[in-house]
Amino acid sequence: MVWTASQNAAAGIQNTQNSDNTDLAKASELNASVLKLFSEGKFEQAFPLAKRALELLEKALPKDAEPVNSAALNLAEVQYTRGKF
Repeated sequence: MVWTASQNAAAGIQNTQNSDNTDLAKASELNASVLKLFSEGKFEQAFPLAKRALELLEKALPKDAEPVNSAALNLAEVQYTRGKF
């Protein structure tokens, strides 16, 4: 299951200061899409979105930020479910 922490991460993204708000907003949208696709069993479609969300978050936030960690876990879960580990 994709971590519901990404929903919490999305809230954290909205409260983050000193970062590129456009990238953070896009990452939040992508994470929401990943959750939806994952719940629908559309793992192949979820993968590129999860990857892009992580890239955007890594660019905008410190590597140890909660939203970055949640996005990394989401990407790993999508990969695992796809059997690509």
